[in-house]
Amino acid sequence: MLGTLNFIEGIAAVGNSHFFIVNARYLVGSLSAWGWVLLCVGVIEWFVGLAVSVNTQSARWCGVIVLGLNAVVQLLAMPACPFWAVPVFTLDVLAMYGLVAFGQRLASAGP
Repeated sequence: MLGTLNFIEGIAAVGNSHFFIVNARYLVGSLSAWGWVLLCVGVIEWFVGLAVSVNTQSARWCGVIVLGLNAVVQLLAMPACPFWAVPVFTLDVLAMYGLVAFGQRLASAGP
C-alpha cells in the first residue's frame, strides 16, 4: 500500500501537479527531484512487500530499512504537501512496528 501511495505521489510531483504547494522550499533538490526519489522508493517498497509476503527474516529487516528510508523521505518532502506526508509517515512507522514486533512470531510459526 505504501509503495502505491509513494508511486502516485512521485508521478504527481514529476508531472508538476497543482496538488502541491507552490514555491515550497526544500532542504535539498526540487519538487521534480523528490518526485523521482518517491517513484524509486515506491517501486522498492513493492518488491520488498512481495518479499515480506514470503515470510523471510531478511525481507522483514529489509522492509524495516526501506520503511525507515521512506519515513525520512516523507519528512524531507513535507514542504510540498504536508497533509499527504504526515499520514504516509505515520503509516511507515506503524508498518515498521508491525514488522519488528510481530515478524518474529510469524516466522517461528512457519507454514
